[in-house]
Amino acid sequence: MKHVLIISVLLLLAGGFSGCVTQQDFYPYDERLYRLEQQAQVQNSEIEKNRDRFSRELSTYKNDAQQSRNQSASLTATLDGMRQETRQLKGQLEELEYRLNQELGTAGQTETRYSQRVEQLEASLAEAEKQIGYIENYLNLERPEAEKTEVTGEQKPAPDQPSTETELYLKAKEAFDNGDDETAREQFHALLKRYPKSKNADNAQFWIAEIFYREQWFEKAILEYNKVIENYPKGNKAPDAMLKQGLAFYKLGDKANARVMLKECIKKYPQSHASQIARKKLKGF
Repeated sequence: MKHVLIISVLLLLAGGFSGCVTQQDFYPYDERLYRLEQQAQVQNSEIEKNRDRFSRELSTYKNDAQQSRNQSASLTATLDGMRQETRQLKGQLEELEYRLNQELGTAGQTETRYSQRVEQLEASLAEAEKQIGYIENYLNLERPEAEKTEVTGEQKPAPDQPSTETELYLKAKEAFDNGDDETAREQFHALLKRYPKSKNADNAQFWIAEIFYREQWFEKAILEYNKVIENYPKGNKAPDAMLKQGLAFYKLGDKANARVMLKECIKKYPQSHASQIARKKLKGF
């Protein structure tokens, strides 16, 4: 309207000089001004719409970004807590196994109670490490160097231990053959920690299981035999581990699981010497 008044005044002034301007002369200008004002209103409306939409999108983006930061911080805190819990579980497990080794001559009920606790701790530890792996993959994190060393078992040998993989294995096997179970067990464990990919790793794990079997701690022996079966399925000790696992179940009075393991041994390793023994044992069950 302000533009219309200005144009009208100018036209009146022009008419005053010319003396021949009529009301009809204003119509083209009025229409043009009206169209311009309509276009301006439309543009202002579009600007307001775009401003509102941009404000909403900006607010949504800020909220999403804050949620993402909060979620990442929460997951990182959860990961740190689970790492701490895992370290505590490992410490409890090591302490419990040490106490078990010191009390091997005590009553069977005590051994059973401790073995159940060991199984629970091992299951909790495995689940914790699994969850840590999921969160690390989600956050695209890598393990700290200290934990990598712990996982890979790359440790420097102690001065009083054999310096090579073969020497360590032969030393442990010699202790086993001589009936020195504690020394043999410690050295076989040392071999697995220092040389996890050793050609003798499956044998070392099998002899660890044999020590527990020889000590008549059959629950623990079953767990150790299972490590041979799962970790070294193509190794030369896998058939023997499956056979001895079945015999350990039988020693515990669990004939159902004993039959299952012996039949599985025959099925998976039909040409092995262990499967021949398994067939003979099944006839006596």
